[in-house]
Parts: sequence; C-alpha cells; structure tokens
Amino acid sequence: NKVYSVYGDRTGTIWVGTRDGLDRFDPKTGGFVHYKRDDKNPNSLSDSWVWPILEDRRGVLWFGTFGGGLNCFDRVTEKFTRFHHDEANSRSLCDDRLYSLYQDRSGMIWVGTINGIDCFNPEMGAFIHHFSDPKNPDGLIHNAVYSIHVDKLGIVWIATEGGLDRWDRSTGKFTHYRHDPSKPNSLGVNQVQCILEDKSGSLWIGTRSSGLDRFDRASGKFVHFRHDPSNPKSLSEDRVFALLEDRRGEIWIGTYGGGLNRYDQ
Repeated sequence: NKVYSVYGDRTGTIWVGTRDGLDRFDPKTGGFVHYKRDDKNPNSLSDSWVWPILEDRRGVLWFGTFGGGLNCFDRVTEKFTRFHHDEANSRSLCDDRLYSLYQDRSGMIWVGTINGIDCFNPEMGAFIHHFSDPKNPDGLIHNAVYSIHVDKLGIVWIATEGGLDRWDRSTGKFTHYRHDPSKPNSLGVNQVQCILEDKSGSLWIGTRSSGLDRFDRASGKFVHFRHDPSNPKSLSEDRVFALLEDRRGEIWIGTYGGGLNRYDQ
C-alpha cells in the first residue's frame, strides 16, 4: 500500500512503483500484473522497492529501485536487465539507491541517487558520475539527488538535500542556489524535493519544509509561497513533494500532510 510513483506510458498503461514491487495496470480491463524480485531469477526485478519510473524516447521502460539499482524492461520477453553499482567498475552505476530518472533531448538518461548523479548513455552502457566534493566549488552541491529537470534551454536543474543546482553543459560546472538567512529572496530551504518548469518558462521549486518557491531567472531571486494560518487561501502545508501544470496553466501542488493545492496564475 506504500506507493512511491505512478507513471503513464505511451500505450496508456499505468505503472505503479511501490515498497513491495511494481504493478502494471491496464485501464481497459482494470487488471493488474505484479512484478517482484525473485532471487532464483536473474531476469526479474532487481529489488521490490520501486521508486522512479521513466519511458525513454524509444519507448523503453526504466525502473529505479531503492537498493537494487536500475532496471531496463523488455516488454516482449517481460525480462529485466539490471544495472548495479560495482566497486570494481568505475563506469558502473554510482549507487544502487535511486530517487530520480530523467532523459534529456540528447538521449542521455540522468540518474539521481542517494550518493551522486549519473549521466547514462543507454547505447554505450556507461555511467558518467558527478559527486559533491568540498574541494571543488564547481561540483555537485550535495550527493542526495531527489529530482532532475532539463528546461527548454537545455539547462539541467537538480534538486538535492543541500540546495538547487544548475548544470552548464558547455563548461561542466554547477551553479549553486542555497538558503541564506540574511537574504529573504534566497532559496526557502536547502532541502529541495521537486522541480517544475511551467509553460512561460518559470521554475517552481518544491521544498521539504519551506513551501513553494518560484525562481526568477533574470534576477536570481526566489518568490516564496508558504502556509499562513491566518489566510485560508495560502498554501495548505509547507512540505511540497509533487508539482504539475495542467493544460489551463494552473499549478497543482502535492503536499505531505496538507492534501492537494491548485494555484491559478
């Protein structure tokens, strides 16, 4: 009953990642097919704790697990190909505990883990690592990566435990955005859970305890939307874990403890 992700693929099938396996739901029949790790079958799901789900531009499905690495699913054979962290292989997955998956327009798959972020070329099978390094100010801000988004300009935005990162593809450097108590227009809090780019190009940042932020790229400032007990029209809860823009341009905000909010711009 613990659901971590819901994903609709191009065929209309709904995939549900749970703490106890992966479910495939057919809306036409109303039936479920269950997939779990089978210790006797190396082509089964690598771990039953399924978190991020991605369908790439070729229609291939990828399932990230929290403990078993990354899985590539063959729809015809219904077999899973596993990608694990291997201490002896520097080009293997950086960690087997995955939080996020995203494919950019070049076809590269970004893999966010609890211990760094990988850029993966499915055709080559090699992972390129980015880690946080105190000695490198241009490196990843924090190793725990919760969400990844590539915007319309091709810029990679990364939500982490230590702030928001902007990765410049041309230089390979990260620009950091952190909370600064002395600057009211800085990031609301460093623990960033999710990122949304709306139709106008604005970035919305969901945080773990400081509500919702809207980022102004031109000024580099953040506008905060927070719960106000005296205002019934304010955000219902400051723990924001999910964001979606609908066809009308309204922003839907999923919170932890405060239900669902809709913001009309």
